[in-house]
Amino acid sequence: MTARDEVAALPGGAGEGVANTAKPVYTADPGSITGLADDLTKAAGTAEGSVRSVGTAVADLHTWQGDTANSFRGYMSRFSQAGNAGHGALTAGAAALNEAARTLTEGKTSLEKLFEQVLTDYKNNVAGYGTTAPHPTPAERAEAAEAAVSDNSGAVTGAVSSINAALGTAAGDLRKATSGFSPKFSSLPVPSEAPPASTTPSSYSPPAHGGGGGGGGGLGPSGGPPSSPPPGNVQEWIQEAIKVLEANGVPAGELNASDIWTIIQHESGGNPNAINNWDCVPLSTLILTRRGWRKHDEVRVDDHTIGYEARTGRSRWTRITRVVRHQDAPLVRIGDSRWSATTTPNHRWLRDDNATEAGLVATADIRPLDRLLLAAPADTPARLDVGVAGAATLGRLAGAGHPRSDAVHQVLAMSTRQRDAWLAAIADAKGARAAQPGHTRPQASIHQAPGTVLDAIALAVYLSGHRPRVLDVRRAADDEGWRAEAVVRSHPPVVTGGFLTSEPVGRADVWCVTTDLGSWTAREDEHIFLTGNSNAQAGHPSKGLMQTIDSTFQANMLPGHGNVYNPVDNIVAGVRYALSRYGSIGNVPGIVAVHSGHAYVGY
Repeated sequence: MTARDEVAALPGGAGEGVANTAKPVYTADPGSITGLADDLTKAAGTAEGSVRSVGTAVADLHTWQGDTANSFRGYMSRFSQAGNAGHGALTAGAAALNEAARTLTEGKTSLEKLFEQVLTDYKNNVAGYGTTAPHPTPAERAEAAEAAVSDNSGAVTGAVSSINAALGTAAGDLRKATSGFSPKFSSLPVPSEAPPASTTPSSYSPPAHGGGGGGGGGLGPSGGPPSSPPPGNVQEWIQEAIKVLEANGVPAGELNASDIWTIIQHESGGNPNAINNWDCVPLSTLILTRRGWRKHDEVRVDDHTIGYEARTGRSRWTRITRVVRHQDAPLVRIGDSRWSATTTPNHRWLRDDNATEAGLVATADIRPLDRLLLAAPADTPARLDVGVAGAATLGRLAGAGHPRSDAVHQVLAMSTRQRDAWLAAIADAKGARAAQPGHTRPQASIHQAPGTVLDAIALAVYLSGHRPRVLDVRRAADDEGWRAEAVVRSHPPVVTGGFLTSEPVGRADVWCVTTDLGSWTAREDEHIFLTGNSNAQAGHPSKGLMQTIDSTFQANMLPGHGNVYNPVDNIVAGVRYALSRYGSIGNVPGIVAVHSGHAYVGY
């Protein structure tokens, strides 16, 4: 018999309602869900092997040349892309199912502990009536049960709500994995109906928004562009670059002129002198400073924000060295079911130390195995004149309904130990603990009315190294005593690229900062997260036809082709980078997207 069963059998039926609330968690079968996840994992392995076999077979045809061969390779590239998309969907689906199974298993364990607490409180309450006949009477036992259930029902209900929310997220991830992937095999045209690849790209025409939208941050080692474009047109430049690449050992079959033109068209509009200084966020995105959250026109050079220090694996205050703004920049929104952010395509993110590569990755370059680090424990000095015990008292007061209008500034002035004590105290006063995916111990969901204390709780969760999520709590329409309330939940600080979606969201004015640590803390709507500096602000704007930054160009240029503004040199370096990064031009994210009927994304 479980503790839940014992609570359901308490005198007077006091525990039936709260026991029934948790019944779905107890009757679920995590083992069956895990079995389904294992089936999907096996299917993903089979799909991966099949795609690899097809790729090997196509590669064996390297001696076949000409337009027909190029068309065949282009079509089979789309075939492989569909196979890879299927493999990714199966892998993501298995991960979602495993998350659901883990949520149920850990959730049941957490609920059992809560029900055990109900039983303990019931026994203590009964003992309070004494043991001399006629005590405890049936009525006293029923009263003791009612009190024990009342004291703990909120925690049980909160735990079940957290479990349901986690299951809902897993279900959403599963739906996305099974229906949102692209391209699908069903979307591929019949080979005989596939349109031939065009090999006659347009000549240069300056784009309406070319050149990067404003100054900022220096132009890097290669300086600015020449005053006028070079002679010739894009078609001639591409063909000349292909000759250079072939002469340096790149097989002709890997050089699709039409795909190269697609990249150029979207990156620079065919302008060999284009410079892109965009590497920013919308004007509505806030920055965290010691003065609190600030808008783009309120932050100042020499303000401090929280940035990430790779050497320690923790965050700390870092000086803001520059603030820049640009007009009319393209924006994309990335996110999953729990988090989202809007940036320019080349805005950069911190990679987790356990990622496939260390360092930073641009929004448009995020790959399925990339792990974006959105929070890290903050080491901050104490500027609040109270001890750790005093900070805990402030937390209890806030949780007991005595909020301070300066709660956010209090949290910012606390040391790491003070902040942890404040957060633990307010969690004890206003929280319910339950199992959450990614955590080995039950995590607190903290309920609080909207206002400065809610903002301070979310900030403290972030500074503790977690990713806070603020959700509105809903009540039935006929609950006359209901007041607006929200709940803050903590999530792991890392999001995985394989679960992120990306979509263009138009154009707008943007801004960004540079800091001594190269990263800063941003807030978009209810989301708080670490993010990277701008390349452009550091003197590294994207340049030329293929929009390479100086370091990328220099790493991939060929001897005798070292001018980033020379269109042939830029194409040569850009193609070499794409081949080393993605394996083929056909695998460049923007080319994959266009061939699949979606909007181009940067490479």
